[in-house]
Amino acid sequence: MTFEQRRTAGKKSAITRGQNPWTERKDNYDLVEGMPRHVSTSFSEEEYLVMLYNSNFYCYAHGPGKVNRKISLIKDALNTAYHQGRPVRSLRSVNRKINKIIRKGK
Repeated sequence: MTFEQRRTAGKKSAITRGQNPWTERKDNYDLVEGMPRHVSTSFSEEEYLVMLYNSNFYCYAHGPGKVNRKISLIKDALNTAYHQGRPVRSLRSVNRKINKIIRKGK
């Protein structure tokens, strides 16, 4: 089984278990009402997560030279933009995805 076949099978399995896999890039015809205007539908959910994580709006200083992220606000922005405000992404899932992206980047 190739990598793409395993990936597709994993997504199908997650959907049958009632989970929502991280969405790929959206097309313009997929635009959902209520989506914030600053979100471009050409971003995948993972790319949008990285943009929010790197945004200064979702950061706060915690001492000199230390920056923390407001993960709960990032979670809310993802749920609003991609899931019509339903609580699909939890703090734990967002943290795991961020850590996976950071590890992959190194």
